[in-house]
Amino acid sequence: MLTAVIFFPGMVLHELAHAVACFVFGSKVTAIKPWGPSGASVTHAGTTGWKNFAISLAPFFVNTALAALCFFAAHKLVILGPSAQAAAFYWLGASFAYYAFPSDTDLDSGWKVLWKHYKDSLLLRRGIFAFLFHLVTFPLLLPAWFALKILGLLDAFTAGFAWAVFLLVLAAMPLVL
Repeated sequence: MLTAVIFFPGMVLHELAHAVACFVFGSKVTAIKPWGPSGASVTHAGTTGWKNFAISLAPFFVNTALAALCFFAAHKLVILGPSAQAAAFYWLGASFAYYAFPSDTDLDSGWKVLWKHYKDSLLLRRGIFAFLFHLVTFPLLLPAWFALKILGLLDAFTAGFAWAVFLLVLAAMPLVL
């Protein structure tokens, strides 16, 4: 709850990323709760396969990109001298990075829908072309499955904190080199 208050911009951006991804993939958004001490959510019309997977993982890419930009800007400002603007960019970067990781609901629904779509549309089809296509695409699902399982092992606080520290250090690299 405390992190939801301290890092509220990250939570809002996380939900907005879901909403924008819904728009991009043609899924109607029925409700948005962008912030709350007990959590936030976006409710949307059902999607299948890759679309649902992309909607579930959109916050990871959006929040990560904006966190890295904020950290980079903060580092640049600190070179000029410590300032309130640099502190604000560090806070925004930490906030965005903390909420970059998909929630348990995102991970669960994203993988289940993707696997069901894959299984229903490809594994149940017969014929040499479906079989060959399955052989080519199945190895692409393995890294996605592995990444989601690794993310699922981390609790939200650990994952968010570790990702924020990683991005903070990564954003400083161009300035050091």
